[in-house]
Formats: sequence, C-alpha cells, structure tokens
Amino acid sequence: MYVDYLDSIIGIICVKANDEYLLRIALVDEKEERKSNHITDLTIMQLNEYFSKERKYFDLPLLFNKTEFQNTIYKNLYKIEYGKVISYKELAILCGKDKAYRSLGTSVGNNPYPIIVPCHRVIKNNGELGNYYYGSKIKKELLKLEGYYK
Repeated sequence: MYVDYLDSIIGIICVKANDEYLLRIALVDEKEERKSNHITDLTIMQLNEYFSKERKYFDLPLLFNKTEFQNTIYKNLYKIEYGKVISYKELAILCGKDKAYRSLGTSVGNNPYPIIVPCHRVIKNNGELGNYYYGSKIKKELLKLEGYYK
C-alpha cells in the first residue's frame, strides 16, 4: 500500500494506491507516514492541476470493484462535466433506475474517489446543494472552484 498527502484549499487529502490502481482518496485531519509511488504522484499532480483550474478531467487508474449498480453510479458520476451539476433523480435515470434516486445517495456518499469521480456535482432535485460526505461547506467550495457558484 502506498500513501501520500496533498495540502489543498479544502484540507489534507490522503491518496492511497497499490502498484496498479488508485484505491482511495479522502480528507483527513493529519498526515501519517507516507510512502509514495507513481500512482500517488500522478494523482497528486492531477489534483494540484484541478485546484489550480488547469484540469477539468482526471486520467487515473481507478478500480471500480463494487456492485454492478454502484459501478454504474460511479461511471455516470465520472461523466458529469466540470462546472455542471445534475440532480439525484437525473443521475438515477442515467443509471437506468429512475425510481431509485433516493437510494443513490448512499452509494454517492461512499464514493472512494471524491473530486476525481465528482459526487460533489450531484444536487437535490429542488436545486439545493444537498448532503456531502465531507460537509456542505466543502461541496460548495468545490463548486465555487469550478465556477458553478459565483
């Protein structure tokens, strides 16, 4: 397991990888021992570019080894364009489960690749921000960075 950290505008981002895939990114309170590899280095480089508004899409080796439904959710999340948002209901329709938009919330919240697989771009049907695993303040900050909020 390889672990590295990025100090960002939203806090400390922990990047975990193995020799083949990025395994997880997460906001953490403090850094622990780091041991980087080419995947953690590439991830941190691309995240830095994102926070500098130089990158709108990520090109990283992601491992989607969840249920078929969760994998479909994450693949559709990944397609949401930079600076755009969709509702949970719209996401459910994209995933072929138009009645399951409420149950999508749990899977969206368990996204192993926040920012990279942009779950922060999913909002409530009424236009409100809605929940975010790391809090609405972080969600709003990411959407401001992308130009959704002025």
